Order: sequence, then C-alpha cells, then structure tokens
Amino acid sequence: MAAPVNGRRRTALALLAVGVVVFGSVMAQRLQDPSRRLDAAGLLLAAVAAVALPWLRRFPPLALAVVVAAAATYLAVGYPYGPVQICLLIAFFAVGRTTGLRRSAIGCGVAAVVVGVAVAPRTGDSGQLFPGAVAIAWTASWLLLPWSLGALLRLRADAERSRRDQAVADAVTAERMRLAREVHDVAGHGFALIALQADVALLTLDDQPAQARTSLAAIRAASGAALTELRASLEVFGAPPEGAGSPPRGPLDLPGQLAEVVDRAGRAGLPVELAVDPAVRAVGTGRARDEAVVRVVQESLSNVIHHAGAAPARVTVDLEGDLLRVTVTDLGTPPATGRRPGTPGSGLAGLAERLRLVGGDLVAGPRPAGGYAVTATVPAASGGSAESP
Repeated sequence: MAAPVNGRRRTALALLAVGVVVFGSVMAQRLQDPSRRLDAAGLLLAAVAAVALPWLRRFPPLALAVVVAAAATYLAVGYPYGPVQICLLIAFFAVGRTTGLRRSAIGCGVAAVVVGVAVAPRTGDSGQLFPGAVAIAWTASWLLLPWSLGALLRLRADAERSRRDQAVADAVTAERMRLAREVHDVAGHGFALIALQADVALLTLDDQPAQARTSLAAIRAASGAALTELRASLEVFGAPPEGAGSPPRGPLDLPGQLAEVVDRAGRAGLPVELAVDPAVRAVGTGRARDEAVVRVVQESLSNVIHHAGAAPARVTVDLEGDLLRVTVTDLGTPPATGRRPGTPGSGLAGLAERLRLVGGDLVAGPRPAGGYAVTATVPAASGGSAESP
C-alpha cells in the first residue's frame, strides 16, 4: 500500500508545483519586458520543469535532466525570468542532498554549464566571447551554491550514520566481550571445582569409596550450579527489556552470594574462610558491581585450585570509607608455571576490565609472606539501594 500512497502524494505535489510555477511566471512577466511573451509553449516548459520536482528524491539524475532541459530551453528562447529558476535551485539542492558527491558534482556541473550557455545570449552581445564566458560562469556559480549546501548536508548525514553504525558495532563487541567474560568466569570456576573433586575421586576410588562418592556428589553439584549460571547468563539475550513487562533487576544479596560461592568451594575440597564486615549488609553497590565482585571471588578461588592446589584460602569483605573492598588470599605457594609471578592471566585481565566499567579497581599479586592475593574495590552507597550503573 506504500507505493500507491507515495504515488498519489507525488502527483498532488506535482500539480501544486505546476500551479505555483505557472501562476508565478505569469505574474513575473508583468514586472519585466521579456524578448518573448509567455505563450502556450512557454507555460508548457515551465510546467514540465515543475512537474519533475517531486521525483528528485526517487530519480535524482533523471529528474535533474528534465528540469534542466525544460528550464534551459525556456530561458534560451527568451521567456521571462521567474519561478523556473527556482526549480533549478531546488533540483540542484536535491541532487546534492540525495546523490553521492562525485556523481552529483559531475551531473550538476554539466547542468550548470548547460544553463549558463542558455542564458548567456540574454546578458549582452552574444558575439563577444568575454561577456558570454562571464555569464556562463556567473550562472554556474549561483546554481552550484544550492548543490554545495545539499552536498554538505549529505556528508554530514553520512558522517552521523557512520558514527551511529560504529556505536552499534562497538556496543555489539562490548556485549560479546561481556558474555565471553561471563562464560569464562562461570565455566572456569565450575570446571576448576570439578577437576579438583575428580582428582580426589580417582585417588580414593579403591581405598575410600565413601570419599569417592562424596567427591562425585560434589562434581554433580558443581556442574549443576555452573550450568544454572550459564543458562541464566544466556537467557538475558532472550529476556524482554526492562520496562516492557519485566521488573527491573535489583541488587544482589552480596554476602549471601559470596557465602554460596565459598560453600561450593568448600564442598569441592578447597578450605575457604569467609569474613564479612557486618557493616557491609547496610550498604549497596548496584547489581552490576555485585556481579563483578562475585566473579572476582569465583575466578580467584579457581586460580587457587589451578595454581596452589588445595591450599587454604581466605575471603574478606569490608568497608573503607565509601569503598567496598573484597580480598581473596591463599596461603600456599604457587607451583612453577610458564607465567611470571605477579603477571595477571586472561581471567584476571577480564575481571579488571569488568571492574573498570563499573567504577572499580583490581590489584593482584604475590604476598610477601607467600601465596597470592587478589583485591577488588568498588564504590558503595549507604542504604543498600544503589542503582546499577
């Protein structure tokens, strides 16, 4: 149905343009003494130039050619100046606005010269080269002004469109990176716990079947928890936007979430001590910051399993002014690996970037007394109702 509507609209605009141009040409003739009075042919040429205007957006080169041909003939014959020239201005502007720079520059440049040649005999003695050249240059210059304005507007629109496209591409890349970090954190933590319990089960399968059974149960619990978290992360992409029928996601119960992470690690065989400042329960950081802190603890405990075996670990959560500080330390000595001590891996680098996006910071490195420490700080807000950034 869109095509017929557009067709009727163009027809109505064409009839309106013809009426205005024809009436304006008749009125303009009264103020001039043209070499040739308006007749049926002159009115027809003016009407043809006007009727092509509504088609400039859809067929710019063809409509420009029609306008220029009709207007140049009209002016060359000697009919009075008037709205026909306005048709030229509109056509040049529209072509510059809707057509590529190189194509419109060539087309409008040729058209301007054609109109200049048509008008040149009316500016003086056509037998003299210099006045004729001046007339052509003058006509071409005032016709190319509206083209320049149209071309500038098109370049500006193209730049704005490119900026929007780049912003969308950057947002897509950022979301992919966020999802990759989420999957890495969840899967890495789950697999680390599973690997630890699998080692225990293999060692105790023959001599201590009860312990092997406990390890297998821990593997089942860890894998189930990891799958649940992965599913929750991926379901975000299919969920309706906030405000469209789904309630907004509020802050997490951060101490409860950390206790759950520590409990899973403990059931998997990693001795972890959790110490939470009671004042932490009276503040909030926002869901995004809460999730970032939980991921820091998960990744840090996973690193303890990878690099320090089952060395004891400690998680402390406290307040320092308006900052919430979470520290994960292990008391073991990391085994020799290909990584230099104190050099963060890809997991810690991703966590650092995640914290940076929510206004936080991450510091990780070996402890002077042995072992390793990871410290995350995020802004805290009193009242426990901070909004997600």
